[in-house]
Amino acid sequence: MERFVKLCINLRFDGKRARANRRVSDIFLPIRDLTNKINRNLQMSYNPSENLTIDEQLVPWRGRCPFLQYLPSKPDKYGVKLFHICNSKTSYPLQRYLT
Repeated sequence: MERFVKLCINLRFDGKRARANRRVSDIFLPIRDLTNKINRNLQMSYNPSENLTIDEQLVPWRGRCPFLQYLPSKPDKYGVKLFHICNSKTSYPLQRYLT
């Protein structure tokens, strides 16, 4: 368990050298590359029908995060807000947008 905690603390998805310059214009920098890879894989794995919908999701989060949002109307008031473009028949997500 101790090793897992150390890995989670030190796990990064962005390049250390370019971080300072890119962070000025992109607050999603630490997870941007990961999100882009997930979106590419979602789109390659499935051919959607013409019935698409936009789904909103609040991922609960209480830690330090530059894009944390407070939504008083939600059961979990703090979190990261995501939008998904989904196939309305199968609920398969085709694209994910962070806000």
